[in-house]
Amino acid sequence: MKICFLQPKTDAFLNWGFWAGKHWRPDAAFYDQNWNISTIGKAWRDMIYESWWTKVSGNIDSNGMVNFRGFSGDYKITCINNGKKVEKAFRLEKNGIIWL
Repeated sequence: MKICFLQPKTDAFLNWGFWAGKHWRPDAAFYDQNWNISTIGKAWRDMIYESWWTKVSGNIDSNGMVNFRGFSGDYKITCINNGKKVEKAFRLEKNGIIWL
């Protein structure tokens, strides 16, 4: 996955099956016959939700900006000012941000 992800044209991964009970290669499934997560499933989950998951916290600068590096995808920003919480969704793409 890391080698593929390093290629600039890679923007997604496609998985063919995830449960050993209906997988053409049961040993490659994310979950075994009893729905226990496999070693492969744990590696996938850790890569996607830990290593490649963007988690940022910080303060807004004097221009109202927050700078961060992130992976392409959907985000939710939460701002709290004087106890008032505001949330806004956006999509980070290779060419910039799209507010949702």
